[in-house]
Amino acid sequence: KECGSDAIIYENNVAHIVQELCKGCGRCIGACAFDAIQTVEWDANEKLDRKMAEYAQAVCQDRPCFHINMVMDISPNCDCHAENDAPILPNIGMFASFDPVAIDQACVDACQKATPMANSQLSDHLAQPDWHHHHDHFLDSNPNVDWKTTLEHAEKIGLGTREYELVTVH
Repeated sequence: KECGSDAIIYENNVAHIVQELCKGCGRCIGACAFDAIQTVEWDANEKLDRKMAEYAQAVCQDRPCFHINMVMDISPNCDCHAENDAPILPNIGMFASFDPVAIDQACVDACQKATPMANSQLSDHLAQPDWHHHHDHFLDSNPNVDWKTTLEHAEKIGLGTREYELVTVH
């Protein structure tokens, strides 16, 4: 029921994806609580990251848009995952912009400046002496994420710019 393309069929109570119908949106991956959906493409995550930017552009193109991000309860995994853990960073605040790329970049930058929450997945990783530090809170929490691809592609396709001026309101 999560698939907007009706690409999931059931045979003997087992779900299968009909590749010819699949649009690659990834909703099934986020909805599956068992991590049973795998892709055979080595660059599937990068493609999904780029598609997220393209889907956002499709929604915003030629329309007046105003964006508000609440940067709170920053989880170690993507919010689309059924499983998650305690927040890795403290609540940062609220961001607003007419530019969806600038607002996301500002949120990432603010998160990178924050001190990790004690006893979180991120702080536990950073405390390990053999942990490979990426100097990026998101990568240090989950080395499989690639948030930069989405923002780079969004800027490339004209959705917005990663440059911004941050105005703090108290």
